[in-house]
Amino acid sequence: MSERVRRPLAFLGVGAASALVDGGTFSVVYALGAPAAASSAVGFLLAFAVNYSGNRLVVFRVRHQHSMLVRYLVLVAVNLLLATATVAVLVGAGLEAHLAKFASMVLIAGLNYVAMATWVFRAPDGPLAVRGLGEPGSFEAEQDSEAIRPTSWDDSAPGSSSD
Repeated sequence: MSERVRRPLAFLGVGAASALVDGGTFSVVYALGAPAAASSAVGFLLAFAVNYSGNRLVVFRVRHQHSMLVRYLVLVAVNLLLATATVAVLVGAGLEAHLAKFASMVLIAGLNYVAMATWVFRAPDGPLAVRGLGEPGSFEAEQDSEAIRPTSWDDSAPGSSSD
């Protein structure tokens, strides 16, 4: 399967897994007696970990860099503002709240894919952090040679980082 097909499908799969973790965790924690807001926060935090890790490892196949996590956190903050504003505007224009929320989710998913590919998971030496299968620096090439560890692409010593 080509990367042009695999990546978007993987992105949708990671998104679905994140949604299941978020909703499932919310349901379990809420059923155990926690307030809805606290249950939502726990679900969001677990889904955050699934989403970041899934997109990094499965969709874009890159090694962790501190700067990627920081950019991801910025993207999450922008998503929150954009989702809130989109829902408010659409509901204010007369759209039913659930439809407005769905519309904001579709909009944000599309923007997230582009932002992750071109900014969040980009490599220091180019616009995309995605490496070809088996190329030096790719996730696959490094699986056999060393354990995945939080370092930069161009590290020269174990544990060093250029972030």
